[in-house]
Amino acid sequence: NSMVLSGAFSTSGTSGTLSMTNTNGLVDVNGTSTFAGADETGLLTAGTFEARGNFVQQNTVRNKSYAPSGSHKTSLWGGSNQTVSFADPTNSFFWDVEVKNSGITAEFLNQATAQDNFTIIRSGTSGSPQAKFDATFNVGGNFLAGNGAVVVQSGSGKRIIVAGAVSDSA
Repeated sequence: NSMVLSGAFSTSGTSGTLSMTNTNGLVDVNGTSTFAGADETGLLTAGTFEARGNFVQQNTVRNKSYAPSGSHKTSLWGGSNQTVSFADPTNSFFWDVEVKNSGITAEFLNQATAQDNFTIIRSGTSGSPQAKFDATFNVGGNFLAGNGAVVVQSGSGKRIIVAGAVSDSA
């Protein structure tokens, strides 16, 4: 139940979707991940989507081109700095999202939401993972940071809004 891609991944067009409904399912993308296709509501309900390159949501066809739920997790685990962008951060979002790229920065370029939990942890033995938020970031569940994680909020008037608990030991 896994798929590993050495290059980029994208959805596009009126029927372009990804379905992940198995708890043990894994899609591991080593290039840029672009979601620009059809409505993903109800299709990303379990498993883990690992984005090792940039993560891009576009509303070219539908504004819900990345709308996971259930137990689905998105993992940002790059070997170099990553960017995350949402064209429609209201209708497209993460469910659970984790940043685990030691010594590397995952930069959220615009407003984004984790409907459930946000976790930032070190995946190796060296380097602190960093999440940089250039706009407001909403967390519907808990915000967990551990293993020397660094969280940077840039700009005035931008916030990290957490509905649940905030912990410094993930």
